[in-house]
Amino acid sequence: MIIKKFLRSFALFAAILSVAATTVACSETTDTTSTTTTTSSSSDSEADEDAEDADEDDAVSSVSTTVASDVTVELTSFDTRTTYDGATEINLDECSGKVEITTGGTYVLTGTLSDGYIYIEVTDTEKVQLVLNGATITNSDGAAIYIENADKTSITLADGTTNTLTDGGDGTNATSVIVSKDDLTINGDGTLVINSTVKTGIKCNNDLKIVSGTITIDGAYTGIKAKDSLAIFGGTITINADNDAIKCTDKSDYSDGYFYMEDGTLNITAGDDGIVATITVTITGGTINMSVAGNQINCDGDEYIVDGVIA
Repeated sequence: MIIKKFLRSFALFAAILSVAATTVACSETTDTTSTTTTTSSSSDSEADEDAEDADEDDAVSSVSTTVASDVTVELTSFDTRTTYDGATEINLDECSGKVEITTGGTYVLTGTLSDGYIYIEVTDTEKVQLVLNGATITNSDGAAIYIENADKTSITLADGTTNTLTDGGDGTNATSVIVSKDDLTINGDGTLVINSTVKTGIKCNNDLKIVSGTITIDGAYTGIKAKDSLAIFGGTITINADNDAIKCTDKSDYSDGYFYMEDGTLNITAGDDGIVATITVTITGGTINMSVAGNQINCDGDEYIVDGVIA
C-alpha cells in the first residue's frame, strides 16, 4: 500500500449549549409549546431529495490506490453524553401520530408508538438529546424519526434496553427509517434494531457519528447514507443491504463524502459495494467483516486502511 499524505483534513466542532427541560405530557390536550401529538400521517418529505440521489452510484466508480493518513474527526462532550438526569419523559403508549419536539433539551422515550413518528424541529442553535429507553416506533407511511432542523441531535441508546424502529409507505413521504437534515450522533450501550422496508436505514444530510451501541440495520436497499461524513468510534454495527451498505456521497457537493473509523466492529452483507465514499476512506482501527457482491471499498479519492482491519 502506498502511503500519501492527504493535504485536506476535516474536523467536526461543536459546543455544549445549556437548555432547560420542559415538562411534556403526550396527549391530545397537552400544551403544544414543546411537544405535540397529532393523528395525521407523515407528511414530511425527502422524496424529491432522494430522487436526486438515485443515480449517485455513477459519482464513485473506482478504488483509489493512494491513501489519506491525516484525516481527523473530533468528539465533543455532546457526542459522548449518555446521562439524562432531569430529562423530559415521553411515554409513547400515550401518543399517536406525529410527536413533535420543538424545544431543545433531553427527551426520554419509553413504550410503543404503533403508527406514528418523532418529528424534531428546533432552532439552529438548539441541541436535542433523544434517549431511547425501551422504545418501539413504527410508522406505516414514512420515517420513524425525522429531524427537520437542529444544531445537533444525539440518539442515546439507554444501557440494557432494546429499541426498534420501523418505517413504511411507498416512499412518497420519507425513504429512510431515521432522517436527519443536520448533524446526528448515536451513542449509549443499548441496542437499536432498524427495520427498513422502503429504502435506507439511516440518512443524514450532514455529519453522522456512531460512538457506541449495538445497531442492526436490516432489509435496506442502502444501510447508511451520510452525505458529508460517517465517523465510527465504537460499537457493533451490522448492516444487511440489497445494494450498498454505506454511502458517504453528496451529488450536489463533490467536496463532501468522508468515511472514518477508529474502533468498533462493522459487519456488512451487501448486494453491491461495502463502503462508498467520494473523498476519503480512513480506517485506523476496529474490525470490519464484509460479504459483498461488489467492491469492499469504492472511493474516488484517497484511502488509508491499516492492515488486518478488513476481513
